Amino acid sequence: MTLEGFGANVCNCSFESFAMSPFSCSLVDHGTLAVPKFFPFDPTMLSKPLPTSISLSVCLGLSAAAAVLALHASSCKKNNNKTGGKKKPSRWQLCWAQTLGRNSYQLANVRVPVAVFRAEVSACMNVDQEGLVECNITIQDGTIAAIEERTDGGTASSSFWTTVDCHGCVVIPRFADAHTHLVKSQTVPRNRNSTGTMTEAFAADGSDEPRWAYQEDVFRRMDFAAKCAVHHGTRTIRTHLDGCSSPDPSVQQAVYGAFDNIREKYSAVLTVQGVANLYLPLWMTLEATQHADQAAAHPNVVLGAYVGNTADIPPAETLQAMDALLTHAARLQLDVDLHIDESNDPRCCAMKVWCESLKKSRAAGYQGRVVLGHCCTLSLQDAATQAFVCTQLAALGAYVVSNPLTNLGLQDRQGSKPPLSLMIPNDQSRTPQWRGLTLLQELRAAGVTVACASDNVRDQW
Repeated sequence: MTLEGFGANVCNCSFESFAMSPFSCSLVDHGTLAVPKFFPFDPTMLSKPLPTSISLSVCLGLSAAAAVLALHASSCKKNNNKTGGKKKPSRWQLCWAQTLGRNSYQLANVRVPVAVFRAEVSACMNVDQEGLVECNITIQDGTIAAIEERTDGGTASSSFWTTVDCHGCVVIPRFADAHTHLVKSQTVPRNRNSTGTMTEAFAADGSDEPRWAYQEDVFRRMDFAAKCAVHHGTRTIRTHLDGCSSPDPSVQQAVYGAFDNIREKYSAVLTVQGVANLYLPLWMTLEATQHADQAAAHPNVVLGAYVGNTADIPPAETLQAMDALLTHAARLQLDVDLHIDESNDPRCCAMKVWCESLKKSRAAGYQGRVVLGHCCTLSLQDAATQAFVCTQLAALGAYVVSNPLTNLGLQDRQGSKPPLSLMIPNDQSRTPQWRGLTLLQELRAAGVTVACASDNVRDQW
């Protein structure tokens, strides 16, 4: 049976058990060994002394083979010692199978999450308590050709030399991290958020932004984040380009310059996308055209907006700004990605207004992909509003990305202040009562594609 959702290249898988090795985060990191070129065999050579150059080549070849076997044995022994004697596949086994099979081989005895199979296929599978299915994966010319369930516990059907027994390792599609902020990652040591609130995080952003005018600083931090993402199995990452709408042109240039360099540097192993955000009301101003055109000039960049807390803004004004954003997106044929309803204020439900704006834009012919990030206050709405938004988003083909690692900490926290949040005094002992997450279960049940993302890594948020 084939696997739905796996990409065309084998590097879309990662081994859970390899995670502690620099070669381990995904198959793409193992590479392939060059096929050795042996001299042509001539039977008459058996009765003749070998030329010195050939003798030396044979000796070196045998020595290299012995070294490989020794390293392989050492690797296996080391792996077994770490796991209490349980066998694990080594990178040498994988490279050997890749080489002998000319990039066609089999990963035997793996476990695949049932969630990546089509529903009609997974319904008849033997799923363990962890939601995993024992399988053999067949790879042809570097492409995942098929996945067969190991219903009888038997061995793989391919050649011994091109089969890697993975001893129950988990194989998963590589990650798509749909919402990050690489521009300001790793800035905590120099610019802390002492209260852990959105209010102070926003202020800290403003105080650190002038430093983003130095492209070397931005690139260095983005580069480290990209390396970490690749190492831990990420294949696609979308970063919001904080600073791209800064009033300081040098900040804009540095952010776009660092993004372009990162996108090119990691293009072979990591697809890097960017979001050019603008505060939502500014999409109604003249500077929005320049902002959108600048974003369109950089590959892999989409349009975005920080919607903010719209509780005290007339819905008609919010709708007008959203219409303006979608007009630019349609003009440039770009996708859209929003920060929306990231607040603890139940009066804020910009998603309801967004449904109206997107519906008009769809009717006018806009077919771009739309991603809504955070969507926290949806869980604070009444049942009727929740049902309406979930149904509308599904019908309009929108996507929702939740960021639990960030919002579990930021929302409903002491020290929160307007306009981003409702007032929660910092001088009163108070346990947070709200988790700050959106309605992932309800959205998914309504037919909306949902995901979770990393969001912030060692920054003020």
